[in-house]
Amino acid sequence: MVEVARPALEDALANLRQSVKKSTPDPLVGIFKGDTLNLYQEGYLSVWENVSLSGESEEKFFAVDGDDFYNVVSRLSSDTVDLKMNEKSITVKGGRSNVRLQFVDSFSNLIPQEPSGDLVEVPSDFFNSFLVARRFIAKSEHQVNLTCIYFNKSDIGVYIMATDGIKLFYREFELDSAYSFNLDVMLPDSCVEPLSKIFSSTGTRVGLNKKGHVIIDTDYGAKALTTSFNGVFPHTKIRPLVKEQGNLLFRCDKKDFMDSIRLGDNISDGDRITLSNGDIGSVAESISINFTDSRMESDIYLETAKDISEFDNVTLASDLLIQCLAPLGDEIEVRQQKNGMLWMTTDGSTITLLHKIAV
Repeated sequence: MVEVARPALEDALANLRQSVKKSTPDPLVGIFKGDTLNLYQEGYLSVWENVSLSGESEEKFFAVDGDDFYNVVSRLSSDTVDLKMNEKSITVKGGRSNVRLQFVDSFSNLIPQEPSGDLVEVPSDFFNSFLVARRFIAKSEHQVNLTCIYFNKSDIGVYIMATDGIKLFYREFELDSAYSFNLDVMLPDSCVEPLSKIFSSTGTRVGLNKKGHVIIDTDYGAKALTTSFNGVFPHTKIRPLVKEQGNLLFRCDKKDFMDSIRLGDNISDGDRITLSNGDIGSVAESISINFTDSRMESDIYLETAKDISEFDNVTLASDLLIQCLAPLGDEIEVRQQKNGMLWMTTDGSTITLLHKIAV
């Protein structure tokens, strides 16, 4: 019998459930090894979790239904649980309560091998940015190569990109240490949410193994293995667009910008807005927002606009503009490239591009 902290075991099982997302015939595998219990679950991701034991245990393994094991552990009230195995089952004991879980009959004796390969440490918000990036991926299967989030090596570290051909998310992360291997990865949308929930923490490392599988490791022992999407992302055509910052049109507060757009939606029957330098005859050096099919007379300006340059009127769909503003920080810059694309950024790290992108 071995003792393990119940909250730590529950957290590990919750991470494993996050990787599965739906019922699977694959069992939850537990491997006692020294002073740790290594847990493995196959799903959208292949995830390993390590839980410390209170003492040493001989090497042995079990395979049970993952949902059953989680439900038992999460509903016990004790701070610690005892795990005891025989040839056919494992007993989970907490306080005076105990439940016996039968082993899964279909389990083979092949214990999965933990992922290994060269890794590089990424910032704590690396995986959080995937949740933002997924808003920009294509939703239609006729653009299969755009239904993924893409990340690759950059001059300073690693960059993330997602696009549907009309709008683009781009964010670049500077890494503390250099790495020699390439991170050329197209990550399927189904992996984004579990990866973000499991690995949005400090001390996260990412790499690729020889088979092209993405490896993720953390200080607290969780590991994941997922296969990169089988396709080609058009990054060589898109990335040069990101590198051209263009001319500054204006700077403003994001909330002010978004509130002005939503105000227009309330007083207009249309879904398009036009940004202009304002009415030079009455309000100099300002940004005005005009709305199509307006039901009310209005003069709406960006109150926080500053560093304004002269530019030709820009007409955009209001809902698309809201989508592209949402991921940005509090202070934004709006720029325009020579080809007419609108370039919006916070500190140059998060970028959205509007208008059709040639992919």
